[in-house]
Amino acid sequence: MADRSTSAVELIRQALPPRYQIEAELGRGGTAIGYRALDRHHGRTVAIKVLDPNSATSGAGERLLRQIGLAAQLQHPHIVPVLDVGRATDLIYLVMPLIEGETLRARLERNPALSVNEIVRILLDVADALSFAHERGIVHRDIKPENIILSGRHAMVTDFGVAMAGPEINHRTDLVALGGLGYEMLAGRPPFVGSTLQDAPVVLEPETLRSRRPDVPVEVVRAIEGCLAKSPDDRWNSADQFVEALDGLIATSGAAAMPGPRPWLRPLGAATAIFVLGLAAWRLSSGRSAEVPPPARPERISFLGTVREAALSPDGTTLAYVTATVDGQQLWVQDARGAGPAIQVRASARIVGATWVDGGAKISFAEGPADAPTTRVVSRLGGAARLVGHGRGIVSPSGDLVVIAAGGDPGLLVLRPGTGDSIRLRRPADGWLSGIAWSPGSDRFVLSIVAGDRSGSALWLLDLKGLATRVATEAGAVSGPTWAPDGRAVYYLAGHEGVGKDLIRVNLDGTRRTLIAANLPVPDDSRRHPTGTFVSVSADGRRIVFVEEEAWSNLGRIRLGGNGAQPKPELFTMGTALYSAPRLSPDGRLIAVFVSTPGGSALGTVPAGGNALTELVTVSRGGSVAWSPEGTALAYTAENADSGRRLMTLDLRTGARARQPGQVGLELDWGHQGIIVQRPGNHGLLRRRADSAGPGDFGAAETATTVYGPRSSPDGKSVAVLAYQGGTGPVTLSLIRSGDSAMRGLLAGAYRPVGWSADGQLVYAAKNTFAPTPEALMAVPVGGGSPRVVARLPAGFRSEDITSDGRLLVVTEVKSRSDTWQIDLPPPR
Repeated sequence: MADRSTSAVELIRQALPPRYQIEAELGRGGTAIGYRALDRHHGRTVAIKVLDPNSATSGAGERLLRQIGLAAQLQHPHIVPVLDVGRATDLIYLVMPLIEGETLRARLERNPALSVNEIVRILLDVADALSFAHERGIVHRDIKPENIILSGRHAMVTDFGVAMAGPEINHRTDLVALGGLGYEMLAGRPPFVGSTLQDAPVVLEPETLRSRRPDVPVEVVRAIEGCLAKSPDDRWNSADQFVEALDGLIATSGAAAMPGPRPWLRPLGAATAIFVLGLAAWRLSSGRSAEVPPPARPERISFLGTVREAALSPDGTTLAYVTATVDGQQLWVQDARGAGPAIQVRASARIVGATWVDGGAKISFAEGPADAPTTRVVSRLGGAARLVGHGRGIVSPSGDLVVIAAGGDPGLLVLRPGTGDSIRLRRPADGWLSGIAWSPGSDRFVLSIVAGDRSGSALWLLDLKGLATRVATEAGAVSGPTWAPDGRAVYYLAGHEGVGKDLIRVNLDGTRRTLIAANLPVPDDSRRHPTGTFVSVSADGRRIVFVEEEAWSNLGRIRLGGNGAQPKPELFTMGTALYSAPRLSPDGRLIAVFVSTPGGSALGTVPAGGNALTELVTVSRGGSVAWSPEGTALAYTAENADSGRRLMTLDLRTGARARQPGQVGLELDWGHQGIIVQRPGNHGLLRRRADSAGPGDFGAAETATTVYGPRSSPDGKSVAVLAYQGGTGPVTLSLIRSGDSAMRGLLAGAYRPVGWSADGQLVYAAKNTFAPTPEALMAVPVGGGSPRVVARLPAGFRSEDITSDGRLLVVTEVKSRSDTWQIDLPPPR
């Protein structure tokens, strides 16, 4: 066995150099060996579990990897997350955070006589984790004391998806095991001796709990009996029912009284989220070390699942936050610690950039459609909102200035509403504005700018005279800047899109840079909403509030009849992965799509009739994909840390891949005259041939216009795009013809093209929505005439691609869950 252990360590070292450095063996079980290791990439200590080689070499190995991959998408306070998973020769390994604590088995061996209150608390934590997983179609299969970790006052479930089981295993198996867990903690022995929890309850009944533990409350007995009953009809149907049976026995603390909480987001108390850790040294791209504080333990302070932004008042006592529902978006104000009811101060179709002004007496925000936003100010108690500027802007803390900013606009407009004066400032660097914030003294801004070619990012200071100073650089994206209350430091988020972000604090005098928290799953909305408030700091610098988001999506199809009615989508994938950028093959038989995986993004194909994904390539971060007109090749954009975003082609007949030179934008299409791809920064389009390295402009869109979602016409001579003309100019569905500098508008509004009719006379387009509201698919005549509604999609569904006859629409069902968390910090030095 020692030789096998040594071999496993060497295989891991060979497979993942130099990221993971094995430090020590943690322990051995019947099917795995655990190691303590250093993740050099993130500067954190992790646990690497190497599974029994029999699991990898058997025919079930691939299924096991898929199961673990699905489980790795789970992010929940009571689930130990899987950070990485893979295969090294004949070994399957998974990487998890190294949790400070002990297993429930170790606790029971050390102290078998747990109190009823402690047992109930553990059961509730485990049940919450199971409820969360079951809603996503994931079954644990092996709930037992060895797979429960006790950290502080909370329990966490580990090893989701690791156990192998037959197709008959479902969520009820976990409920039986949950009951067995409770029985063993209370009675000091398992409920069934000589049989497994999977099959024993069908034919056996355990000895009554009261006979072994007379002090057990009747509610606890009923809850556990509801898991272990002999007849399936007498058992609980879900983990939520088990939770409801026990919920009133212990008090939960720290639960905010938010409006309309969803049943699956029951307050969990001051839960510890393991995804935020400051564990080891971390290094900025500038080469200077960032100081690392003690581990930060966040606390969840909202339980809605719909929070989009959050901002603390200057005195730290009140929280302003934005929610998104089917009715639009709402701006709320509530006591920051959850006391008392929330007050709705504004409701609109779209709200972004909630910021406190006038010493916390008022809140500024931008609202309205993308092509005509306005900036307003409202009292913290509600009432009429005062218009202070046209465009998407932020009001200064003093309340007398407004800065109007847009992601693609190279300039900033500063207004003084009281006098009507204005000045225009130019951004200090080209690229995409991913964040902006006023200083506490209202005399300058901090801006985060992502380079157009994705080669890096920078944090800048810009004063009202146009003087700019760079204060930080990053290899990945930078977003969400916010000031320390004393104006001497700035916090910002660093990390690539689609992955957790590191929260950094940098002193403006250059004396110290500090990693506050790692791998925060904050939204990636900074690309659309640079004025969004995703991180906020209290006046004393001791408390940070941030928005955490979990998102997933699945593929579906809609068969259209042309009557404009609301059709019923047919989903043909399930799970918690992100399916993105699906495209139908020219013959309509296959769908090419990117799917999130623990190791990045997998590009593959799915039959249009629905089936398993056939994986073709894996990249760090997937972008967009398009089929060649003949259906024999794919073009796609992909981003890697070492090369930025590139245009790739894949020959489906030979498997040969080729990378085009130079950087490109995210979105592309492949027409009869070549591949059409966004230029870096999205200012115009490039045309490239798959067999030629020579790029060329497609049209000559003005540099102030940004374009999205290119779709080539059937003859390849025109491209439909969603065009944003300047920072505050009109937003339209537009047409660009090859070699023509003019851009012709087809339909006003933020309509993104989805496809063309076979004769090239119609462009199918869907309007971008910013809340989970129903989406309308339009057929827009190219030669003039009135657009018509083809279909109205149910809320949460997004149009992705359509056949040229307009009969089959590919959609994604996009779901997300986002809430507000806080971190209490030691005093800044």
